[in-house]
Amino acid sequence: MVPQLSDGLIDEAVILLRNLLRIDTTNPGGPETPAAIAVQQFLTSHGVRSDVLEPVEGRASVTARVAGTDISAPTLLLLSHLDVVPTGDPRGWNHEPLSADLSDGFIHGRGAIDDKGRTAMNAASIVSLHQDPAPGDVLFVAAADEEAGGTLGVRWLMDHHPETLDADFALGEGGGYRTSMGNRNLYTYAIAEKGAFRLRLTFRSGATGGHASIPGAENPAEVSARIAVDLATLRWPWIRSDATSAMLKALSNKGPVLLRAGQRALGLQFLGPALLGRGVGVSEAQRRALHAMFHTTVALTSLRSGHAEGGIPQEAEALFSVRYPPSASRNQVLVAINNRLRRARVDPEISVEREVRPRAAPPTSPLATAIMKTMDELDPTADLIPVLLPASTDLRDLDSRTVAYGFTPMRGITAEEVANTTHGVNERIAEGDIRFGVEATVRTAHHLGK
Repeated sequence: MVPQLSDGLIDEAVILLRNLLRIDTTNPGGPETPAAIAVQQFLTSHGVRSDVLEPVEGRASVTARVAGTDISAPTLLLLSHLDVVPTGDPRGWNHEPLSADLSDGFIHGRGAIDDKGRTAMNAASIVSLHQDPAPGDVLFVAAADEEAGGTLGVRWLMDHHPETLDADFALGEGGGYRTSMGNRNLYTYAIAEKGAFRLRLTFRSGATGGHASIPGAENPAEVSARIAVDLATLRWPWIRSDATSAMLKALSNKGPVLLRAGQRALGLQFLGPALLGRGVGVSEAQRRALHAMFHTTVALTSLRSGHAEGGIPQEAEALFSVRYPPSASRNQVLVAINNRLRRARVDPEISVEREVRPRAAPPTSPLATAIMKTMDELDPTADLIPVLLPASTDLRDLDSRTVAYGFTPMRGITAEEVANTTHGVNERIAEGDIRFGVEATVRTAHHLGK
């Protein structure tokens, strides 16, 4: 029997989330420690012992563990992070990004989805599992520094406190979002993540610059802009990984009618390209996401040059976010980029930074079975689809034996809104999804090991 959640616990989780949203944990820089202390106070008030672990001043993570009823049952880690990306221009927001406004059933603010909403859900979940234990032990980690690569968060914990992350299974961010294809409602769970790195290209001029009133000299700013467009439009090959193959197989059974018919007629190898076509019940936002799952992507994130409006710069710099599927490799991607640079007859200084490896887990496992049982109970009209997350999360740094999925179930907003507002403006979470997420997490923990 899965325990019933009290309204009081959910109300407190909403209060915790709003408190966390008002704490500025923008990364780079943090600090996350005030948020970690707020989470610890919430856990302590419900009798859950926790530790605030700080590698350097201000950059803390909070960890906890509650015992299960069966020493032989598998352990489950609930992983989230406390830091957030910058808010950008606040004038683009309908609500102040640090306001935590509760309006029309939604809680607004930077981090509502990524990842303070999940932190509040996990905190309430571990309290519930402390009060009514699951078969196996459950670990809780709300980490620092995820948005900058995790050096002061999960990576530091793995090196200095590995017991806080030592689990058979893990649930993190990056899945659980609701979408529709044709007449089908689907929830995703992320079984894999793309590899990623930041590519820095520095262009320098052999000339001395000069006055902008007499252009014509070699101009690194113009070269960097041209190469930025060139790399952004580079056509990458279609790559199918184990994760996208599992997704295609699931969609061939559960997706829109036209896709199921096409799979039967043409075979699974044609279903992927068909998803990027039109007229099969797939939206434009879904096509963009699917394209990112099957291709390497190179996105320009910054162009910098010059120091004076009236001068031609001697140096320019372009930053790119490069992400590649698990079945590709960093070296393959760099070879393709270098070939394009040679064809363009430019020779910039190349720097590869903040590299993270791809992650992959099997689509079937005891945890996947537990998630499926949970979603059958909570939303029996919907289907569960494994996906490749085009981004990367802290799950990548866990021990390779830990089977980890991205799964934060929400039904108050769609996967398309999550994609558009996470790291963008007007990030928000439905208040009702706090209960939905906690209930799904608690049920999954109870089903695991049974």
